[in-house]
Amino acid sequence: MKNLLKIISKKRQNGNKKPKWNMRKLSIGLVSCLLGFSMLINSGANVYAKEVLNENDKANMRDSGKKVEDSTGTKNSKLPKDKKLTIDEKSKDLITGKKDKKLDTDKKEKATITHPDKTNEKTHVNKLVEEKNNKIKTATPTNLKQDYDDITSKEVIVGKAPANSDIKLKNSKGTVLATTKAKTDGTFSITIPNTVKHGDKLTVTATENGKAESDNSKEVIIDKLAPTAPAVEDIYEEDKEITINLPNDVEAGDKIRIWLPDDKYVEVDLTSEMVAAKKAKIGIPQGTALKKDKQITVQLMDKVGNTSDVVAKNIKERKSKKEKTAIPTDVKQDYDDNTGKRVITGKAPANSEVKLKDDKGNVIGTAITKSDGIFSIPIPNTVKDGDKVTVTATETGKSESEKSNEVVIDLNDNTMTSESGVAVTNGNMKGLFYRLQRDPVTGEITFTNNALMNISQPTGNIKIETESGKVSQKDEKGEFYNSFAYINVAKMTGAEAPNDKIYFGSPYIKYEDEKIYAKDSWVTTDFNIVNFQKEPQKAGYHIFSSDVLVEPDKQITLKNSDLFIGAKDVMPFTFPWFRANIRSGSKVPLFITLQSDDNYGTATSMGFLYGNRKDKFRGGFAPKFADKMGILVGRWENWYRFDNAGETRLNIDDWLIYAKEKSEPKNANELQDYEKRHKRYRVELTHDYDGENGSFHFISQNSTRSMVGNLTDVMEKFDNNNVYSSLGLDRFKFDKNIGFYNLDANLFNLGEAKDLSFTGKMSLVSDKKAYGLLVYDKIDDISYGSTIDHDLYTNLSLTKDNDKYKLTARYDYLYDMDPGSTRNDTMSRNERIGADFLLKENGLNISYDKRRGDDYRNFNFWEEDINTSARKRNVLGIDFSYTPTTVAKYEFNNFENIKVSLGNYKVGNYTFTPSVSYNFLDRKLDTAKDTYRATVLGTNRLAEFNRFENILYNNSLERRADLNLSNDNETYRVGFGKTTSEIWSREGLFDGTYRKYENKSKFYEIQLGRQNLPLGSIGTFGIDGTFRQDEFDASSDKTSLINLKLNNDLFLYKTENFDVTNKFKAEIQKYNFSGNRNNEERRLITKSDYIKFDNSLVFDGKSTVSTYDIGYKRAKNPFGEKNKSGEQFITGLGIKFDEDTNLNLKYTDDKRFTTKTNSGKNVNDLSMRQYSIDFETKKYDLGFSNTDIDFVGDDFSTITDFREDINEHRIRAGYKFDNSKISLSYAEGKDKLKVDDGRHLDRKNRMYSMAYNIYGDVEQDFVGTYKTYRYGHNRMVDDIRNTDTYSFSYAYRDKRFEQEELMKYATLEYEKPKDQITNDEIEQIRAILDRKSSFYNQFELTRIQDETFRIGNYKKTLSAYVTLEKNNKRYSQTGNLKDSLSKFTGGLTVSYNRLGIGYTFTEKSSWKNSGGSYKWSKDTKEHELSIYAKIGKPSQGWKIKTYAMFYDNKNDPTSSKNRKRSLDSIGVEIGKEMGYYEWAISYENRYKASSRDYEWRVGVHFTLLTFPNNSLFGIGAKNRGGTASTKPDGYLLDRPSQLKNSY
Repeated sequence: MKNLLKIISKKRQNGNKKPKWNMRKLSIGLVSCLLGFSMLINSGANVYAKEVLNENDKANMRDSGKKVEDSTGTKNSKLPKDKKLTIDEKSKDLITGKKDKKLDTDKKEKATITHPDKTNEKTHVNKLVEEKNNKIKTATPTNLKQDYDDITSKEVIVGKAPANSDIKLKNSKGTVLATTKAKTDGTFSITIPNTVKHGDKLTVTATENGKAESDNSKEVIIDKLAPTAPAVEDIYEEDKEITINLPNDVEAGDKIRIWLPDDKYVEVDLTSEMVAAKKAKIGIPQGTALKKDKQITVQLMDKVGNTSDVVAKNIKERKSKKEKTAIPTDVKQDYDDNTGKRVITGKAPANSEVKLKDDKGNVIGTAITKSDGIFSIPIPNTVKDGDKVTVTATETGKSESEKSNEVVIDLNDNTMTSESGVAVTNGNMKGLFYRLQRDPVTGEITFTNNALMNISQPTGNIKIETESGKVSQKDEKGEFYNSFAYINVAKMTGAEAPNDKIYFGSPYIKYEDEKIYAKDSWVTTDFNIVNFQKEPQKAGYHIFSSDVLVEPDKQITLKNSDLFIGAKDVMPFTFPWFRANIRSGSKVPLFITLQSDDNYGTATSMGFLYGNRKDKFRGGFAPKFADKMGILVGRWENWYRFDNAGETRLNIDDWLIYAKEKSEPKNANELQDYEKRHKRYRVELTHDYDGENGSFHFISQNSTRSMVGNLTDVMEKFDNNNVYSSLGLDRFKFDKNIGFYNLDANLFNLGEAKDLSFTGKMSLVSDKKAYGLLVYDKIDDISYGSTIDHDLYTNLSLTKDNDKYKLTARYDYLYDMDPGSTRNDTMSRNERIGADFLLKENGLNISYDKRRGDDYRNFNFWEEDINTSARKRNVLGIDFSYTPTTVAKYEFNNFENIKVSLGNYKVGNYTFTPSVSYNFLDRKLDTAKDTYRATVLGTNRLAEFNRFENILYNNSLERRADLNLSNDNETYRVGFGKTTSEIWSREGLFDGTYRKYENKSKFYEIQLGRQNLPLGSIGTFGIDGTFRQDEFDASSDKTSLINLKLNNDLFLYKTENFDVTNKFKAEIQKYNFSGNRNNEERRLITKSDYIKFDNSLVFDGKSTVSTYDIGYKRAKNPFGEKNKSGEQFITGLGIKFDEDTNLNLKYTDDKRFTTKTNSGKNVNDLSMRQYSIDFETKKYDLGFSNTDIDFVGDDFSTITDFREDINEHRIRAGYKFDNSKISLSYAEGKDKLKVDDGRHLDRKNRMYSMAYNIYGDVEQDFVGTYKTYRYGHNRMVDDIRNTDTYSFSYAYRDKRFEQEELMKYATLEYEKPKDQITNDEIEQIRAILDRKSSFYNQFELTRIQDETFRIGNYKKTLSAYVTLEKNNKRYSQTGNLKDSLSKFTGGLTVSYNRLGIGYTFTEKSSWKNSGGSYKWSKDTKEHELSIYAKIGKPSQGWKIKTYAMFYDNKNDPTSSKNRKRSLDSIGVEIGKEMGYYEWAISYENRYKASSRDYEWRVGVHFTLLTFPNNSLFGIGAKNRGGTASTKPDGYLLDRPSQLKNSY
């Protein structure tokens, strides 16, 4: 410190040094101002007054001896000598400024003004006004100019005149064209009539009350000449601005108008800089998407409202970027030893052309850069000492760069001087020097006049402001004297500005081997130090160290340190050594940490790092010692960075290598502690790659179960409440392993030939049963429309595609732990493998596709039931029920398809293609029953979700070969093969029975087809026929098929503006059977004879297109009586009025018939009629749809006759405003079923919904929904289910704020200023932030407080929702809404700047059946709240962090004495930011299942805000509940985690 003070003192005494360059500029500016002021007040300067009533009403002061001119530039006119001049008071006041001045005139044309102080001022009489009469003229209107009125969109003349005076606009003949009145401020605007032409001369006069009309003012010549249209440069999809080349006649103040594709409009005033450059770059508004082929129009409007022609430009897709080459850097003067000449050297893009130009722009030297970008240009002899030269670069295919900074070259002593600084790069070090001298022999640069240095590193840049020093360009080292520096640590610590830097200063700093050494240095995080950089004693605190070593992306080491609070040394001794970790992502403690934890006891850890920032292999190791557990590897990091393949990281946490617990205890109550302390570890393996070949991100986490937070909570609950035994499960041990794996990859251009690509997504666990505990614990939270989902999946695809062949292999896997819980659950099990191979030379193609899995479907509104439940068996073997959102359609739907096409071979005008195929299907209908329907209708088919389906099971296999000869118009095919099938049909059966049909056959097929046969000039037609015969094994049975297809395309009418075309298709299919008639139904059970046609008539009026479609199909069984089996009629009309206006009408009638006849007619057991109308314009969206389903059982032997009538209809209406939309909808679904034996069902669902959505940079969604579910009132089982639901939600999203936050992260991640960040980099940041949380959120490995404290990491949002389910039966009894809610849920999420709030609640009640009677009771109550708020400015505000969790299970069998209270856990922390540090107090309390009591912890914490997530130390107390005593608690550099969620 003494040395530092000596240097400062010496610098103050050194007065003969030149001031800094910016101080010199300030001095020159002050001197100039003083000289100007002295000239102004010089008493010897004779001042003339300006003409009293001139254009500007101001005095015009000139030096003595110069002729005075009026505002129009005319010479002074003289009055006759004998002319007597008088002046009125107002005129005198205009001259003298005060009315008490006296005015005298003489015969020598002189006027004398006598001031109040008796001083005289002489002037010419021609500066006075002759009083001709007593009526003084109004002041002439001033500031006249032609302008454009944006409000009226008309051309006007504006100016100034006395307040409230009458203004007249006259033509050259004196005719009044228009009048107006001046405003109270004197301004006026008068519209120019349309009769005025370009070049007309107009005048303006003004008249004040009681005064004469003014003389004509200066003429205004009307400008109606349209400006020249601008030229617009090419616009591409990803552009952020539009570049417009301006014409020569443009002026500053003119406007550029731009119309964008999304109806957005931009208007920009042209600046003088734009006009001088003849170029305007206009930014595209945020949120505006530029899409290929969309049009942008541009127009120029001058200041008076004349507009140019509109210029239109289509947006292009950028195929080859032609942009400016980067400006040459590191430009300096040097000496070439080989040629003996002075040269200019520097860097530019490889192989670019570099030009050396003189100050006139003449090229005086050229060079081509090497592959490393270095260039050297000899300095011509014509360049003299002090000349200014510039350097430009031109890269192949790009335009010439801007000029480099001008530098002054001193040929005598190798110095360079630049007012704006000369940038020099030295490895990771970049410097900006204002005066430097380079030694051509050693390459050393010596600099004075201050310099700015920047040393880049991944964790954050280091910046040094230094007075002087030297830098070597040969071995990347430098020395800096009297320096102030800082390290930006925001990316590493998450600190907010201004606490995002570590500051240090030193009289001597050395940079060598990528390390920074500082002697006698001070260090602080107090940001106020920037105001007094050389006086650390004025900071709140600083550490003074004899030696400071900064190793970028690794660590900071301090030696022989003293802590100063202000200027006072507060440490009783000099601390010998301290080290801090600054490696991004590293968690190895480099100084002793202390912590107290229930499992570990008192634990301490300290370690070291290895490898530097440039090393491929880096890591760190820290042992940990815990008095209750033993010796652990607290943290072990091993990271390896590949050249072009990203980085792999292997991290090990809390690996217990020596355990104090040796033998398993006999007491079962001690097993938990033993398992947690006997074996423990967590191994995390990650690989991350983002590069030119795409992205690859993999993370795996393997650990003991005790290291997984939420899983540990659930296991403790199951252990302590005997849940395992009640469920019939073996106890899960805490020391067993579980692994979590996640992959997100998209790679391309892989391999030597760049023809490989790979995509993959994966989310798996190694122990499904242990993970099943987590899922089972969430089952109670699943309801209709839930978003809770636990999917384990894999999706992998590998493709090799080159000129010779294309090969694709894929694998998909799905295991849904809670099938049907969300609308996206369309499968619960799936495993699918496939491959495709194509030989491009001859078309040889092989494809393989095999699948094992099931299928789910969504509910229709008429069957939606928030009170029903589906029973499932989970991976633990436990049956559980919950309300599904989707339901299984097929219990399994397996298939395997293989097809081999043996190539395409030319045979004359035909192509011959032989192929073989294998097609297998194994599918079974899911017959699960709706619990409510089973209750009221019995456990038969009528209770099933999929009761309409007749085919229960279909197992079929077809192996075939085909020989195909074809061209564009003709097809000749021969096929043959074998089939086997097994079909289970339950047509007419409702008791669980079915009819089984098995078949095996050989077949052959012949197909003949011809297309595009001409029908004269009106169109074409085509015909296709197929014959097939099957011969069945072990019998003489045969079936034959004839299928005939006809089609035509007719041009019925055609003119220039109107066409009528018709497309017609017809198909006939017929089966014949020969053999044993008893086998006829068996052989043809899945076949049908039918006739069908489809017709489409199109009226194309160019702007309006109408399409009328009609189709009909009639099918019958090809066996037995050959009765009708189905009939379908479809018709529709579509009218497209324009691009935005459409009308569509559609009607469908689909009927199914059984083989059962009644009165000679087939029973129509299933009918579905649908009709809809949709009308859409640019503003309106209207629609109506209706569905009717009739399901009939008529004289079926297995069930009493029944009839089920189903109806669903929907109405919607929407209106689009400029940036918003309102939508209204209504839906009604009815399901009415009556069985002749008295069983019945009568359900009606209704929904009323309104949504209002606001779009743009700020998005808002308002949604309100009201639903009613009615089951009837005749039975108690129906009455207690009648429910009304009310749902309200609101969402707010500010995308502008999101962009700002993403930009902040991007500038830290890529170490670039905002204007250099690309959209791709913004999207990469978004992906990084999402990926950081997706792994833990995927498996729910984080607790509520951990998640909600991170609300709004980079978004500004607000969302709120509330849902009430009112039980009508209960409400009819009590009339109390609150007491009648079967479910009450809601939530609030807020993220606004420095505020985050998360709150959810769920309360449930239900009817309980006890001995045949029903009783209403409360079930569960659950509330979760978390708040994270920073109030006030960063570094000055308050921080509040709190969470509260309430859970009460009224059905808990645990006795009320031992059962926990509603409060499950609570925590609160309040901190006050005191500039660069924070004091905080905290309190946490949670229920512990093992002791059936509450444990608590209280503490005081101190945090440096540069490290906001790592408090320096804390002291307090804790109590573990039960009979435990309260003990002191504390930590050093290692704060314990939050208390855990206990349920």
